[in-house]
Amino acid sequence: YKALMEGASYEILVNFNELKSIVGNISEIKATGGGASSDIWLQIKADVLGIPVRALNCRETGAAGTAALAGKAIGVWNNITEITTRMSGIRKVFIPDKENSDEYAELFKKYKGLYKAVSTLGEDIK
Repeated sequence: YKALMEGASYEILVNFNELKSIVGNISEIKATGGGASSDIWLQIKADVLGIPVRALNCRETGAAGTAALAGKAIGVWNNITEITTRMSGIRKVFIPDKENSDEYAELFKKYKGLYKAVSTLGEDIK
């Protein structure tokens, strides 16, 4: 499974680099959803992206956000900040390992080359 996590992380890096070209430097990311359940994958993401990855206490932020808005609407919460502060605590921070990051950077070069080589396959079938 590690190779699948690494491959997915390289594709995240492709998108991450595009986002950085638009918004500038990104110093950390916060992980949510099912992928945030795997400490191994979160460490791989930190190593591949080269920035800290913060795993939130609340993994399912979409559902929690919906519940927070509903709670505000019916008067359970005084304001959204009150509940989002409770939900956004950090479970664990994954710091990039320099040695792993360097290795992943070299492997990412190969990934980009492979991606470029196969991206046009099948175009003549259309």
